[in-house]
Amino acid sequence: MSKDQTKTRIGGSIWLGQKKVSAIWLFERGGSGNWNQLRLKYQLGKRVGVGYISDTFQGQDPRLDLSLGKTSNVWVARTQRVTILGVKQVF
Repeated sequence: MSKDQTKTRIGGSIWLGQKKVSAIWLFERGGSGNWNQLRLKYQLGKRVGVGYISDTFQGQDPRLDLSLGKTSNVWVARTQRVTILGVKQVF
């Protein structure tokens, strides 16, 4: 989390995907500096995907995606510094 709340920020994302392969690039400029995250994913089966994550501050490592049904998804990555856990729930 950025500590500098006084500067203007701009951010966005670009998503590409086709069949079993997808990529998303998240980025932010301004604030206390630049930040980027790249996530690549290959869907192995109906419930399991594998991929790669690269984060400006956390490093780069493999990730594992697990589908918990049609509306829930969990992914985990162990970077050089921390374990990142993501949860997606569609209502």
